[in-house]
Amino acid sequence: MNRYPLLIMLFFLALSWPLSLILPTEQINLAPIKVVGYTLFIIGIPLLLSAAGLFKKIGTTIDPTKAPDQLVTTGIYNLSRNPMYLGMLLILTGAQLALSSLIGMIFPIIFFFIMNKIVIPREEQMVAGAFGREYDDYKMQTRRWI
Repeated sequence: MNRYPLLIMLFFLALSWPLSLILPTEQINLAPIKVVGYTLFIIGIPLLLSAAGLFKKIGTTIDPTKAPDQLVTTGIYNLSRNPMYLGMLLILTGAQLALSSLIGMIFPIIFFFIMNKIVIPREEQMVAGAFGREYDDYKMQTRRWI
């Protein structure tokens, strides 16, 4: 599970539309909510891509199972220690709102729980082992999500 956050997000996205059709419990069909959904979705994509691109530009791995070669603290990483996961969460949340799927809101909640309680703590241990005090200082200055 720690290795595949992007696949988890894509899996949840793939389930979103069919679930909203199979279990059309309470549908929210308010245009402003859909606009917020599309907006979050659209914001999430460049956030995810720019955060991953910064890793590539600096020359460190984006594989969450490998210790990074360099600690990335610039750009969007000044605001969030996990902008890739934040982008994924925005994409998932936006998709559910755009689909007007109340039942689908379970996916961003589950994704957040998995990332926050399982994936990120494991990554933080690995990064702390690689960068020690430098990472501790970064953690004190920058929030996990936003």
